Amino acid sequence: MQIHITGRQVAITPALRKFTEEKLKKVEKLLGGPIEAHVVLAVEKRRHHAEIQVKSRNALLSGKHETSTPRSATWWRSSSGRRSSTKRS
Repeated sequence: MQIHITGRQVAITPALRKFTEEKLKKVEKLLGGPIEAHVVLAVEKRRHHAEIQVKSRNALLSGKHETSTPRSATWWRSSSGRRSSTKRS
C-alpha cells in the first residue's frame, strides 16, 4: 500500500498519518489487493477538507468532504468513499 499525504496549511502529524493509514487499510481489504492512495488535507478558516483518491487494479475511488475536525473529514471519506466509485475496465 502506497499512501501520499499532502497538507495544505495543515501539519501532518504522526498521529494524523497513522489514523489515515489505519482507515485506508480497511479500503485495501475491501478492494482485495494493494492500493495507491493520495490524500490531501486542507484548512480554510475553521473548515477542514479531505480529498482522497484511491487506485487499485480494478477500481478508482475518489471523494471530498468538509467538516469542522480533520479526523472526522478523513474518517468519513475513507468509510464512505465507495459511494462515489468509478470502475475501470
